[in-house]
Amino acid sequence: MFDFDASRALRDDFFDMHGDLCGRSARDMVRRRGWAYPVAKRAFDVTFSLLLLPLLLVVGAVLFLLNPFLNPGPIFFVQPRMG
Repeated sequence: MFDFDASRALRDDFFDMHGDLCGRSARDMVRRRGWAYPVAKRAFDVTFSLLLLPLLLVVGAVLFLLNPFLNPGPIFFVQPRMG
């Protein structure tokens, strides 16, 4: 009498959990969760990226300065070409 497809049920639950996979727009996601979640997520992302940026700049500068001692030759490989 009833047709139950377990794979469809699991797929529908997955798509409901991850709204972007079933064609919902970002606006629909904001309506469902409210405005606080996207604002808090953006603030978290910006804050931690700004906190980690100086650390990554220091690591990059150290690697740039150590490169001539660890790798002989020029930094950029230049190959002669005909034509």
